[in-house]
Amino acid sequence: MERRFTHTKQIFTLWFLLLLTTTAGFAQIAPYSLPPKWYFGHRAGMDFTGGGPVYMAGNVWDAVSYSNQEGSTTECLPNGNVLYYSNSCRVANGANVNFGPVLVNGGGNSSTQGCAGIPNPANPSTSFYYITTAVDASGGSDCSPQSNMGVWVYPVSSVPALGAPTQLTTPVGVGEFIAVASDNADGYKIISHAVDGVGNTNFYIWSISNTGAITTAPTSFSGTVNGVNWKYQGGVKINKCNNKIAFLTNNGFEVRSWSAGTIGAVIRSNTSLGMGLSYGLEFSPDGNILYLTDLNGSLYWYNIGTGAGPTVISASNTGSGSSQGPGYGNLALGPDDKIYLSNRYSAADAPAAGKFLAVINTPNSATAAGVGFAQTGASAFALAPGGANYPSTAAGVITLGWHNPFLNIVGSAVPTCESFSYTYKQYYGATIAVVAGSENWDFGDGNTGIGATPTHGYASTGTYTITLSVKDQLCNQTYTSQKNVVVGCSAAPVDLIRFEAVKDGSSVSLNWITATEVNNDHFDVQYSTDGIHFTTIGTVKGNGNSATKHEYSYIHAYPSSGINYYRLVQNDFNGHQDISPVKSITFEGVQISIVPNPSDNNFNVHISGADHAEIIVTDVLGREVYKTKSQELASAISFGNNLSGGTYTARIITDNDSQVVKLVKE
Repeated sequence: MERRFTHTKQIFTLWFLLLLTTTAGFAQIAPYSLPPKWYFGHRAGMDFTGGGPVYMAGNVWDAVSYSNQEGSTTECLPNGNVLYYSNSCRVANGANVNFGPVLVNGGGNSSTQGCAGIPNPANPSTSFYYITTAVDASGGSDCSPQSNMGVWVYPVSSVPALGAPTQLTTPVGVGEFIAVASDNADGYKIISHAVDGVGNTNFYIWSISNTGAITTAPTSFSGTVNGVNWKYQGGVKINKCNNKIAFLTNNGFEVRSWSAGTIGAVIRSNTSLGMGLSYGLEFSPDGNILYLTDLNGSLYWYNIGTGAGPTVISASNTGSGSSQGPGYGNLALGPDDKIYLSNRYSAADAPAAGKFLAVINTPNSATAAGVGFAQTGASAFALAPGGANYPSTAAGVITLGWHNPFLNIVGSAVPTCESFSYTYKQYYGATIAVVAGSENWDFGDGNTGIGATPTHGYASTGTYTITLSVKDQLCNQTYTSQKNVVVGCSAAPVDLIRFEAVKDGSSVSLNWITATEVNNDHFDVQYSTDGIHFTTIGTVKGNGNSATKHEYSYIHAYPSSGINYYRLVQNDFNGHQDISPVKSITFEGVQISIVPNPSDNNFNVHISGADHAEIIVTDVLGREVYKTKSQELASAISFGNNLSGGTYTARIITDNDSQVVKLVKE
């Protein structure tokens, strides 16, 4: 059945179904998002929702029920509000009310990185996970019995409420620190390192899939640094671009490649740093610099790329600290790409003196001298004034998991089937910058497109899988997402916005314009003298798939006297055709008719309005088979006795006109 060109685009409904990417080779690369609000320590917090942080003082941690010696975490809803926060032992909601068990399984308030929070990949707006760990069975200041230690994962609803936990490890042989990062397929990896007192160097990795399923059997990778004693503090960190992992233990560290949950070759390793009791670590935003702290109060800079360092940035500390003495604690890379670390204060420090988090303001600096370190003052972060506000009694700031961004493909309302766009945001709403022009679309029907808002129409109904890839500006790496599109009806493959026939001297100029084209191979230009029977007189190549305007033209050099009819037949690559409306144009003057046609014998040519004429007849191969000239036009000219059966073309040429007529010899 022939289809007709439409001059207005068809409007219909599409249903979009999210297909979380699981295909091998799809890269879901950083930048990852972090919660915009952090609660930590004794009535201390940070709010990044306005860009640079301001203090928050509403959390209820205190020296009794919410004492926080080290690790803490915060999880936020998509609107940026706090859903829950924890000191690894207790969990409170955004209104500072404890919920769940009084003491959670696996928790330990003396765990450097004792808890972390992430959204549930299956429903990141309303469902979350809370992950805990503690020191191993050889000792430690824990808030849960040793029989309940190890790594545990709690589901958290947006009420919020804790669900039944899943235990990932037994108490013996686990590290007291965990890291969480994307697995490059819309899921997450939970990473720990063994600290078991028997020389174990292994990393352990568990998965949370894009459906929210949790693996209980870890994947093991052998490291090179030995965590020989639980007292050898340390940490595990993944860099922002999700391609490096670092582990710090007593007087040493190693940096390895990291990809989708696989730990690769050593990039840098050092087991004799000359540090004191090592403690915290963090990558610079670009992943080239590693920052380290020890409990003797020193902060170190190390260039991963060149191996330069470690260089001491600061060897002093504000505040009396705890029984271990003054020192810097854990480090955390903020949403503003600055690194924050705790100045350890003790309860004896006077609140009026003011409490600060130290800040590394330019952590990507290729030199230790250029990092912009500020321990106190205007370039540091001032905690809430008044009261006993300090980050912790010992050293912790906050433990966070990098959160997957959301690359969401959407269709426009009018026309839904042909216009697409996307949003690329962190889970709490901040837009992620992409490299200009890096958007690449695969529409699932053999056609592709580029740009932020491509236009595409489908030639037939069905379900199509759209794939979009974009490149982020920070890591210059590609993030890919897919959606299924169910097309309820097909759109015209070519949106023809103009088609006209105009006189051009003794010729006819045919002009047409398309707004969009889908699978457009070519146009056949067709001609008729009666408006019913059309023949193809020319072909014009189409532009395949295009969302931009294109102009076309064709010259008919020999129109007939009288009414001339024209139309376009648009041809898809797959053989489908669309037919345009018919246009007509009239030439006054010579009138020519050939009757009968078809004929089994002679054709009789009648010409009026001219003194003489030349008749040339050619076969389907263009070979001339008959030619005559006549000065006696009052009578009919007859020919055809010697022609074999078939189709021929007769051109009748006069002084002022030239006409072409198709002949059929029966």
